[in-house]
Amino acid sequence: MLEQRRRRTERLFLRYPIQVAGNDTAGKPFGETTHTIVVNRHGGRIVLKAQVSAAQTIRITQITSGRSADFRVVGLAGPSADGGAEWGVECHDENVNFWGINFPPLDESPDSSSVLLECSGCHEVALTPISMVDYDLLESAGILVRKCGTCQTETEWAYSLNPTRVPGPAMASVAAVAAPPASPEVSPAVRSDVAPTAAGAERRSSPRVPLRLPMRLRNSQDVTDLTKSENVSKGGLAFTSGVMYEIGETLYVTCPYDAGGSHIEMQGRVVRRESVAGTGRYLYGVEYQK
Repeated sequence: MLEQRRRRTERLFLRYPIQVAGNDTAGKPFGETTHTIVVNRHGGRIVLKAQVSAAQTIRITQITSGRSADFRVVGLAGPSADGGAEWGVECHDENVNFWGINFPPLDESPDSSSVLLECSGCHEVALTPISMVDYDLLESAGILVRKCGTCQTETEWAYSLNPTRVPGPAMASVAAVAAPPASPEVSPAVRSDVAPTAAGAERRSSPRVPLRLPMRLRNSQDVTDLTKSENVSKGGLAFTSGVMYEIGETLYVTCPYDAGGSHIEMQGRVVRRESVAGTGRYLYGVEYQK
C-alpha cells in the first residue's frame, strides 16, 4: 500500500492548513487551500480537489508559518470525504524539515512508544521514542529532561500541544486528529461515522496529546486486538486498527499495554470511525465511560 511503500519515518495524524499550487492534468494552473491528513519527515498525505498525477511537482505552503517547498506527488491514496482525493506527497529536498517536527526512523515493533514533545528552551518539537519509565515520569511530573540538539544542553521537555509551532514567533494551533468531535480540526477520511451527542454537550474537555502507546482492546465477546494509540486525552483516545468496530460498541481498553506487566482496563465506547484511504485500516475515537 502507498503509505507502507513510501514511509521511512514515524508519522502523525495531524491536520496542517496548507496552500497547494501547480498544474492539473489538463495543464491548467491551480491554487487550492486545503490540509494534510498525515505527516512524516519526508512528506505526508494531503487532500486535493484539483486533478493531479503521480510524479508531477506541486508547491506546498504552510499557512501558519509561510514555509514553502516543492513536493513530488507519489500517488493516489483514495477518495476524500471532503471531495477530491487524498494524495501521497514527498518533499524534493530531503534536507528540508518542512513540518518543523523531528521524526525518528520508522519503528514497527509492537512495544515501541513515542510522544510529541517540545523543548522549553528553543521550542523545538520532536516525535520522541520513550520507555514506559519515561511515560510514567511524564504522567507524574509533566516533564522529561533530555539533550536538545539545538540548545546543545539538557533541557526540560513537555507534551507538545501545539505541533505547528516552529522556533520563533508563536503560530496558530492545529490539533492532532481527535477522538469524539467532528470539528474543523479533525482530519477527514473516506467515510466518517460519528456517534450522536446531546445538543450543546461539551465534546472534549481535556487536551489531546499526540502519544503512540501499545494498547490492547477487548470486545464483549472477549476477542482482543493489539494496536497503538494515536493521541490520548483524559476522556478517551484515538487509535487505528484493521478491525471494524461499530459506532456505539463497548470496548475494554488497556493503554499502555505491556504483555508482561499489570494492567488497568478502562471501559469505553466507540464514538467515531474513519476509513483511512489506501491502508485497509480505520481511525477510531473512543470515549471512556465513567
